[in-house]
Amino acid sequence: MIFQSIIKFIPALLYSIVFMGLFYWQFISVYGFIIDHYKESKLFILYGYLFVYLFGVPIVTITVINLLHQYLIKSVAFVAITIITLLIFYGLSFSDFYHIIEFFISHPLPSDSIMGMIFFIVLSIGYSLYSIGILFFRQSIPLSHIVIFLGIGTFYSAGFIHYYCMPLL
Repeated sequence: MIFQSIIKFIPALLYSIVFMGLFYWQFISVYGFIIDHYKESKLFILYGYLFVYLFGVPIVTITVINLLHQYLIKSVAFVAITIITLLIFYGLSFSDFYHIIEFFISHPLPSDSIMGMIFFIVLSIGYSLYSIGILFFRQSIPLSHIVIFLGIGTFYSAGFIHYYCMPLL
C-alpha cells in the first residue's frame, strides 16, 4: 500500500524536476543577461530591472505551474513540490537578492514607491503560499485568480519599468 502511494508520486516528482531545471536554467541565463546588458547603465536602472525580474519571475512561474496543474498535470504533488522548491530557492538566495532591495530602500524614493515594492514582494510570496494553501480546500486554483495575480504582477512590473527604468511608450 505504501509502495503504491510512493509510485503514484514519481511522475509528479519527475515533472517537477524537469520544470525546476528549466526554471533554474532560464533564471541564471536571464539574470546574467540583464547584468551584462545594463552594466554600462546607471546602477539604479540595472537594479530596477533586476528587482522586477527577481520578483516578477515567480509570479509568471507559479502561473505556469497552476495552468499546467489545471489543464495538463492533474497532480497536487506537482504543484506542492515545485512551489515549495521555488520558495526554498528564494529563501536561500534572499541574502544575495537583499542588496537590491536595500539599494531601493536607501535611495530617496517616495514612500508610495517603497510601499509598492513591498507589495510586489508580498504579492510574489503570497501567490506562492496561496497556490499551495488552496490545494487543501479545492482541486485547483480558479482561473480567475490566476489571471488576477498575473495581471497585478504584470501591471506593477510594467509601471515600475516605465517610471524608474525607461518609458515603455
